[in-house]
Amino acid sequence: MARALPPNDPAGAADAQLRAEIARRTDAERNLADANARLHALLATASDPVVTVTSVGAVIDWNHAAERAFGYTRQEALGRSLTELIVPPSHRERHAAGMARYLAGGEPRILNRRVEMQAQRRSGEIFDVELSVWPVHTAGGLTFSSFVRDISQRKAAAAALAASEAKYRKVVENVNEGILVTAAGRILYANPRALALTGQDEASAMARPFIEFIHPEDRERVLANHLRRMRGEPVENHYQFRVVHRDGSTRWLEISAVQFDWQGAPSTLNFLVDVTQRRQAEEDMRHALQRERELSEMKSRFVAVASHEFRTPLSAILSSVELIEDYGDRLPPAEQREILGLIKTSVLRMNGMIEQVLMTSKLDSGKFVFQPQPTAVPQLLAQVAAEMDQASRQAQRIAIDCQGVDDARLLDAPLVRHILVNLLGNALKYSPEDRPVHCVATGDGTRLHLHVRDQGIGIPADDMPRLFQSFHRGGNVGNVPGTGIGLHVVKQCVDLHQGAIAVESTPGGGTTFRVDLHAPRVA
Repeated sequence: MARALPPNDPAGAADAQLRAEIARRTDAERNLADANARLHALLATASDPVVTVTSVGAVIDWNHAAERAFGYTRQEALGRSLTELIVPPSHRERHAAGMARYLAGGEPRILNRRVEMQAQRRSGEIFDVELSVWPVHTAGGLTFSSFVRDISQRKAAAAALAASEAKYRKVVENVNEGILVTAAGRILYANPRALALTGQDEASAMARPFIEFIHPEDRERVLANHLRRMRGEPVENHYQFRVVHRDGSTRWLEISAVQFDWQGAPSTLNFLVDVTQRRQAEEDMRHALQRERELSEMKSRFVAVASHEFRTPLSAILSSVELIEDYGDRLPPAEQREILGLIKTSVLRMNGMIEQVLMTSKLDSGKFVFQPQPTAVPQLLAQVAAEMDQASRQAQRIAIDCQGVDDARLLDAPLVRHILVNLLGNALKYSPEDRPVHCVATGDGTRLHLHVRDQGIGIPADDMPRLFQSFHRGGNVGNVPGTGIGLHVVKQCVDLHQGAIAVESTPGGGTTFRVDLHAPRVA
């Protein structure tokens, strides 16, 4: 039985306090041992290599992951120099210099942070690692503990990704298609071909809304399609639109696009092909086909007109020749002269028709060239009237009026002569013999205006659209001779003279042709 201590016994109190301190320290040592055991177990089973070395680089801890990563067992590694075990020969000198600098009080470069470097396996293989090193000061001295993570696969994957990106970037930057990435109305990426389509540099292209590069007439369609595509709605693909090049020219592009994510934001990937030449070729083909159809129709009309218009004078010539052949010696001189005059008139008529056909051929083939010369307009009109008067007495019905054209003007006299002869000839031919034909010439500034007005049969409304086509004749001309070439010649001459022609007509009420030509005064 324990003896009770007397009250206020100093020795007893000190003894109790000593026992309490011993128990506390025992518990602390036990807890520390447990913590160390847990720490060692944690490090031993860690998935990454954990290595601890002394200040001179001798290994004092080497876990199982280190064994697997570097190929040395724990027993083989303990006590050996870490530099010899895992530092590649090419890095050992730099590693030793860094350790020496730190131990001498220098600034640490790799401590307490993650760095990427290379390590070496027992087999000699060099691989990439991520290293975290921290110093530990203990009663036994300074040690360094390191977590080492093998990042060779990650680096290889990153290198493969970079190589793949470089390969695809090379492809994208060298394809013949323009490639654009757009979002929120802006261009996020444009390959060199896409930039070349508008003549912009990369900075300029990305600084402006992409809609500004679209031709104004096509902006609504392009923007509407872009917005529908961004909303995920059905939208037309592979359509064409125009862009305005930096040099002011217009180019046709064909687009196909898909919606996708670009840097975490919804965007559109657009593929662009320059189809300007293709559209031009298609347009040229359409014009060629249209021209071919027009030529075919013109040939058909020519055959129809020639078969009719040439038959009449030829019949007159044939019958006149037969009369002379059968009764020539018995015909009075007056009748002989009349028959010969009929032959001459018929030949002149046929010759005139042939000249008009040849004139049309020359105009259509571009053999006529606009060659303006200083010309007195009143004298030119007087010459035309005189020439027509010699050919036909009907020309006496022409009344010419000149206003404001006293000064010489720069014009192509042969073209103007063809215009007047055909317009005045038609006016005489399709109006009664007792009605005048008026020709008025006026000038203002750089323009010369010629008005030819008659009081003839007029032109039906159905014939107006085809009025200037070759070999087209009005539906109301009846038996009035003609080839349907004259107005086509007039239109071609007016176009060559940089002018315009308009017509006003009422069936049975006459016709007025208004010709406006570029003919500036000569100083």
